Amino acid sequence: MTPTLVSSQTGAAQFLTVPGRGTVGRIHTLSSQYPVKLMSPSPLPSAKSLVIHVLSYGGGLVQGDNVTVRGTVSTSSTVVLTTQGFTKVFVGGRGSKQSLEIKVGKGGICALLPDPVQCFRGSCYVQDQVFEVEVGGSLCVLDWVCDGRTGESWEFERFLSRNEVWEVQPEPASNGDGTTNGDATTNGDATTNGESDEKAKGSRRRLVIKDNVRLDGSVQQRMLSPHSPHRMYTTLATLILQGPAFDALSSSLLTRFRNEKVNVQETSLWTVAKTTRGATVVKVAAEGGVEECRRVIWGLVGEGLEELVGREGVRALVE
Repeated sequence: MTPTLVSSQTGAAQFLTVPGRGTVGRIHTLSSQYPVKLMSPSPLPSAKSLVIHVLSYGGGLVQGDNVTVRGTVSTSSTVVLTTQGFTKVFVGGRGSKQSLEIKVGKGGICALLPDPVQCFRGSCYVQDQVFEVEVGGSLCVLDWVCDGRTGESWEFERFLSRNEVWEVQPEPASNGDGTTNGDATTNGDATTNGESDEKAKGSRRRLVIKDNVRLDGSVQQRMLSPHSPHRMYTTLATLILQGPAFDALSSSLLTRFRNEKVNVQETSLWTVAKTTRGATVVKVAAEGGVEECRRVIWGLVGEGLEELVGREGVRALVE
């Protein structure tokens, strides 16, 4: 059955949480504009997080759609951003684009746990996700893509996903006499540590990780060639963990990876590494489709994430 496509749209959405009950917080602002919609059910008294659903009208994105979602997770708030199904990308020469800009305050937790992106034959999709995490805040990002509808094998024109995580250090407050509160120090030559450090008004930020995944025709040809040494994976996933709330989970993953023997007969592979600036990055590739990839991710981090954000927050990993 051919889906009904609607005309392309530029949509925007935003949310803001403020401190509230315990470490969950409460939603202060929630707004959206077609073709994107944000919904958040009222949390139960036992809830461990605020769950915000990012929805698209018509079940997906069409050519020319350009959607931006901005959000702020305040101190002492725990937020899960998720979806209620695959993000379907329909065919179109101009392609579709989604942008996500999230700020996480000190002590806040944000977990991006959507269903995978599903690009149909002939489609083009670009995704930019930028996260600014204040020192003491925590972030989990799941970014995954599958190979299309039944009978399709990576037949879209282009898929590009870019993830940037920045650590933000607020500047100490001035005392009015040229001195500042706190024990912040410099290197003596007024330089910053690394070319990726930036100073914004009232704060300093440094790039923790920049992760790009690009799939286009050349990659697909190598994967699908009968002479290719590459295995026919149908789902690819990236998981990024940053901040104190995920320290124990990150340590567990690294220890498990060091001790686990590789089985070349397995139909899925995973690897993990820690960046020099503290982020933990997990990569997963599965031959058995989304369900196999889901099982691998759940086996790696599912229980740990559920303990932090609750069962409703990890729905995309258990269905």
